[in-house]
Amino acid sequence: MTRIDLPDNNWADLIGPHQVRERTRRRYVAAVADLNARMSQLPQVPNPDTTTPGRPATVPDPGAFGSTEMELTSRMIDTMILCLVKAWSFGT
Repeated sequence: MTRIDLPDNNWADLIGPHQVRERTRRRYVAAVADLNARMSQLPQVPNPDTTTPGRPATVPDPGAFGSTEMELTSRMIDTMILCLVKAWSFGT
């Protein structure tokens, strides 16, 4: 377990990725898959960073992001936090 310091004298205890329960890991993988599926449906624009090897030629148009994409992104982030954070402080 690793403790990290957060702003305002707060902290969070993180568990290692190898300690994440399989059910929780599957929930995170599902959240990522849902977000990727939705992003693939958005209009595509040329990727401004094609100089880096392995980058795709196009990316989803950021101007097309809406509430659905934001909800899926929030779900993915929340699930990732639930996977890795064992405990945290609520402030002093």
